[in-house]
Amino acid sequence: MARNPFEQLQDLVSEPRQAFEDIVALILKGIYPNSRRVRIFRGDGGIDVFTGKLGLVGLADVYQAKYFPTAWGDSQKQQIRDAYRTASESDDYQLGEWTLCVPTRLTKDDIRWFDEWRAKQPHKIELLDGDDLTKLLVDDRCGFARRQLISWGVLGLQAAGPEFGATIFMHKEDATKGGLTAILILQLRNAGDRTARGIAAKVAHSETGCVSYNAYPEWEQDRSDQRLNPRFLRYRYGLNPGETTSIMQIPLCDRSANPFAISVTVTAEDREPCRLEVALSENQLEQGAPIKLQPSSSESESHVPESKFHQPTSESGRELLGMILSHPVHEERGLTEILESPNGLLEVCFIPNTTARGTAHSVKKSILQPAIAELLNLGWILPPQGDGNLNIYEFNPDANKSQASG
Repeated sequence: MARNPFEQLQDLVSEPRQAFEDIVALILKGIYPNSRRVRIFRGDGGIDVFTGKLGLVGLADVYQAKYFPTAWGDSQKQQIRDAYRTASESDDYQLGEWTLCVPTRLTKDDIRWFDEWRAKQPHKIELLDGDDLTKLLVDDRCGFARRQLISWGVLGLQAAGPEFGATIFMHKEDATKGGLTAILILQLRNAGDRTARGIAAKVAHSETGCVSYNAYPEWEQDRSDQRLNPRFLRYRYGLNPGETTSIMQIPLCDRSANPFAISVTVTAEDREPCRLEVALSENQLEQGAPIKLQPSSSESESHVPESKFHQPTSESGRELLGMILSHPVHEERGLTEILESPNGLLEVCFIPNTTARGTAHSVKKSILQPAIAELLNLGWILPPQGDGNLNIYEFNPDANKSQASG
């Protein structure tokens, strides 16, 4: 009988146990976007991956991966008992459901032992064996796990379809010669397993304050809709696996918004729409290194934990978030940035709501702009809408729900 993808790992990688844990985490992340993996530090608390909440509020459903490629002996059975006991007795969380993930189909004797053992435990205990995990791999949401296995040389996996990634490449310009400070090149890549056809892209970005460039010739714009921001474009060809195509150039100057937000929503045949976005800080623009766009934090497929968004690490980011959250009307939470400050070029004014009503605070650009970029990248606020005078950042509705449930 042909071996399943997980049983093949022992012949293909130097650390099959670690590889199996990595793949299980990718599969669960695809099926349960809010699942999280625990970094091992002084023991993992009986957790490889969990959904739910750690701490004393709520329950954590725990997934434990064990790479047992052969029939279970006393050692393997003891490892299972120890892993469950660690999870059930942990002081770090309240255990809900415990699931054991193994790479093979169990023998009759192993099934009998497992069923008798779990019947004696106070928690609900489930099993995902090699057959179960192989079935999950077919799911479109598990494309990342499938591609990782294929890259290791695993045989017998079906192709999934196109998968898109986007990157910003930056060319710095001499503003004294042409007025431009940088040119951003937005590039799309098919990271999936099949050729993408019928590709269309909606590209939106912050105000540039300078003339827009045309899209690359491979992309066409409907003559009935000649808007430049957002811009709706269609790719003339198919994009094969591993191929890239440049969509458009975005010129920047001293008047361009900072941080500079870019989003691209991509659609194709046999593929659900995906939205990728980034907010480029002044420091990132200065460094000029390529930056990958990330899945939108405002969409259902985003990987933002459902219980609480990650907190800002900078003092200015935490302070700005606190001001936004203090606004009593959830629908008005956000930030209004006033681009021209009466206090000089180094200062900027802002109001911590989207109504532009209330006291305008003045602060140095070097403090506010990194804080805004951090909140954008963490998903607390959405990319701005602007008219050249104001940038209005709406508070992420999912973050409002998080705060209400927390």
